[in-house]
Amino acid sequence: MKINSFLCIIILFVSCAEETTEISPKYFTNLTIISGTSFGHCVGYCNSRIEITEETIEYSKYSRDETKYPAKQLSEKNTINKWDEIVNSFDLLELSEMKDIYGCPDCADGGAEWVEVKFENFSKKIIFEYGDNLPEIQNLLKNLRKIRTSFEDQLPE
Repeated sequence: MKINSFLCIIILFVSCAEETTEISPKYFTNLTIISGTSFGHCVGYCNSRIEITEETIEYSKYSRDETKYPAKQLSEKNTINKWDEIVNSFDLLELSEMKDIYGCPDCADGGAEWVEVKFENFSKKIIFEYGDNLPEIQNLLKNLRKIRTSFEDQLPE
């Protein structure tokens, strides 16, 4: 059902577009972009998650051992410029056609990274090896990593 609804939306936008097949996520309401990292054989803060909407950016760093390592969280109001930069950095149709998993995420404790785009009745999550650059979403990854790093730099050790 999700894919059928999504394809109908895509067809509608493609048929109305002037000589382009690029689908910009900025046309969709309730758009959420989530990204994270994880490391399986790790002690301490081995996982991170960032959730971005048009209004807010929420970052959390957490561990499997919440007693020793309680979750650390930060949030801030999103700006129009930052939001536009993020949503203009990828094509929704191209992202929707990507595989769900690339490489061998977290094999040999190399870490895993993921990106998920959600809106209305659509959700697409892509999991890949930590630090990899996927050409289809390279600019999106660059923006997400820049935001994640800025939040990590603000957290106390």
